[in-house]
Amino acid sequence: MLSVIKDFKALPKQLYFIFLCSLVNRLGMFVYPFLTLYLVNGRGLSVAAAGTMLSVGSLGMILGNLLSGSLVDRWQPKGVILLSFSINILGYWGLMTQDIHPYAYTFFLFIGLLGMGMYGPAGNLLIARLSDAGQRQFAYANDYVFKNLGMAFGPLLGGVLAVRSFELVFYGDIFSKVVCLLLIYFGLKAVINSSTKNATQSQNNQSLLQLMAAFPALTIFCLSGILLIGVLFGMEYLVPLLLKNVFHTSEIMVGAVYTLNAAIVLGASFIVERLIRDRSEPLMMVVSACFWTVGMLTIVIGFNTTSLLLGITFWSLGEIIYSIILPAYVSKNAPDHCKGRFLALVDLTVSGARIIFPALLGYIWFNYDVQSALWLLAVMPTVGLLVYISVFLLHSRRSPLLEAAGDN
Repeated sequence: MLSVIKDFKALPKQLYFIFLCSLVNRLGMFVYPFLTLYLVNGRGLSVAAAGTMLSVGSLGMILGNLLSGSLVDRWQPKGVILLSFSINILGYWGLMTQDIHPYAYTFFLFIGLLGMGMYGPAGNLLIARLSDAGQRQFAYANDYVFKNLGMAFGPLLGGVLAVRSFELVFYGDIFSKVVCLLLIYFGLKAVINSSTKNATQSQNNQSLLQLMAAFPALTIFCLSGILLIGVLFGMEYLVPLLLKNVFHTSEIMVGAVYTLNAAIVLGASFIVERLIRDRSEPLMMVVSACFWTVGMLTIVIGFNTTSLLLGITFWSLGEIIYSIILPAYVSKNAPDHCKGRFLALVDLTVSGARIIFPALLGYIWFNYDVQSALWLLAVMPTVGLLVYISVFLLHSRRSPLLEAAGDN
């Protein structure tokens, strides 16, 4: 613990404001978990209409990821973060409007989630620019822990506000974004040093697709993360139904499962970061994929509450490694003029998984059975394991396919 405190004190002070912003942002993320209840119970829309609106609105999060990645490679990331929170506030303020057309709710939800999606790539790029190579994994580990600390209490606070009124939920969320704006505006310098200015105009004007074609190994490394993080969002959808309708446990057990994941993430992140520090990032992603695979196979084969808890323990460790290594690897290996766009790819896999897998698993469960849905989640990290083993072997052989630019 003393070594963690020592390492934390050695980080640049500006990073503290980013960590606090991540904490407050997640702590005050009241609206998102209660959107369905708000649209159905608060605004009288049908469940089908609310689902359609959430699907369309969630596309704003993906667009926000892509937009942020492009902007931070051309502008200062501080300005992009301020813009992201401003857009998020405007969207949620519009959602509070009463007696408007359902299409207007969809529009404002799209705007709100657009702003939400813009924060991730800009925040990750700031961490990369403010930390040196030796500090970077530890910096990303801190940001991950602060985010999860906020997520542990945010929905609970949002639930307390929702009991009183949905309006308070929106005001609370908007207030947290204003606090984030102030933290970033006053806590960070206007200009964060980078070498982007040395990039040619043609480099800065490259599209994301052109960059993906130019750096195939880095692209595969980023996009393959969906094979791992997709398990998390798939299980978030399946676990409550699995425990209640299949294993016939109480609602208390549902809460216990989420508490277990949060406890492992908050309790083990710094220990795991210390163990994987200065090790090969592709090798650590192989280890991460192993944890995800073993965890899901434990759940599928055991198919009971005990195996579920054990499996979640395994893949929670994989989640920690994934969340630390992936942005650290990208910030280390992507050329400076396009770091933001490749970091956006990482967030894009998260946003895409959040949208795709609940719907896909629901379809599989309805048309086949729950075991088929679980087997899909077991196969995915297995495929990811093979991909990351291939990337690790390429690194070991110093293949010309690896176009790492190193730290800039």
